[in-house]
Amino acid sequence: MTYAVGDIHGRRDLLDQMIDEIEADADGAQGDLVFLGDYIDRGPDSAAVLKRLYRLELGNLTVTCLMGNHERMFLSFLEDPARGELWLRNGGLETIADFGPARRTSVNGQSPMETLRDQLQEVIGTDMLDWLRALPLSFLSGNMGCLHAMADPTRAWEDQEERMLLWGRPSPNSAPRPDGIWLVHGHTIVDAAEIGPGRISVDTGAYRSGVLSAVRCDGATARILTVRGVAQ
Repeated sequence: MTYAVGDIHGRRDLLDQMIDEIEADADGAQGDLVFLGDYIDRGPDSAAVLKRLYRLELGNLTVTCLMGNHERMFLSFLEDPARGELWLRNGGLETIADFGPARRTSVNGQSPMETLRDQLQEVIGTDMLDWLRALPLSFLSGNMGCLHAMADPTRAWEDQEERMLLWGRPSPNSAPRPDGIWLVHGHTIVDAAEIGPGRISVDTGAYRSGVLSAVRCDGATARILTVRGVAQ
């Protein structure tokens, strides 16, 4: 039994609801709980989402948090602040505002972006940043493959490129993988979570729609779970 949760994007309210929903649905059974990435940016509570997921324990469910492209953009900014514009344009400003780093005087010769990087690192802390850097790119259980964005059907599961896993989009005419692995992904927003040929899409744009979706896969069956809050 595996649960996979779509993009959260700073909606701590919906995350809390979904965790409660999954905990009740699992009813103490053993299984896996996989979060598909994009925990930060765009929504109002990125800091609270990360704090909830960091070291989350949930009964007999083993929790795995995958890397999303927004976590990768954020980490790229920390590695090289000169590359931060992409992150800032895609929701990073909301994350900065939520963490509320204290104002700090720039060191001589330091750019404003470098100063901002140092502020964020101080307020987030080393332990959580190490956890973010170590997030895996994919998760495989039986013939269920979880990832943030998409996988290249011409490559073996263990030979995927990071850019495709974090940024890829499904083809309109995509066919099931020849190896029989079903893809469970977020990243591409759909009006409602959907189960299609060879893949399951669960990103319902929580940050703006107020709808967070997940799927429960148990043997040969798959069932969608949805929680709702206020649209923004």
